[in-house]
Amino acid sequence: MDKGGNGLEGFFGFIKDFCVIAVAGGLIMLASPNGKMQGHIKFIISLCMVCALLSALVSAPAEIEKYFSEIELEVEESVAEGGEDARLAVAKTAKRNMEAELTRLLCARFSLSESDVYIVVTLDTRDLSAVEISAVTAFIEDAEACEGAQEYLSGLFMGSTEIIIMEKG
Repeated sequence: MDKGGNGLEGFFGFIKDFCVIAVAGGLIMLASPNGKMQGHIKFIISLCMVCALLSALVSAPAEIEKYFSEIELEVEESVAEGGEDARLAVAKTAKRNMEAELTRLLCARFSLSESDVYIVVTLDTRDLSAVEISAVTAFIEDAEACEGAQEYLSGLFMGSTEIIIMEKG
């Protein structure tokens, strides 16, 4: 008996097989002689039809499990792709926010205007679930503020991040 693939193909395969058994059984009944033999033939045809129904019922849980596992895998792949894109977008937004905040901190600390300071934050994004700041590069117009900014940023990051300060110009 052909159970077909999954989904509708399997269902249509079952219907086709069941119809073939029913038609063949009907033809055999027409061709069989009356009497005791016809009772045995009806029993055999009925047994074949019950077997066809049972095989569909027995294979259904396995087919359904296979079908749902395929759907689950597709959903997981979609979520993984979307999740990775979302984490990357969050990392980019965090980078921009860190650069803006560090610019404001340096401007407030050393009495500079925002046009005097340009900050670039470098992120380690190899593992998007644990993004780390790997370097902070600051371009500052005031040479005196450069030395103080180096110490200030090193203290903020407790020596765990590479701090590069350059005079802007």
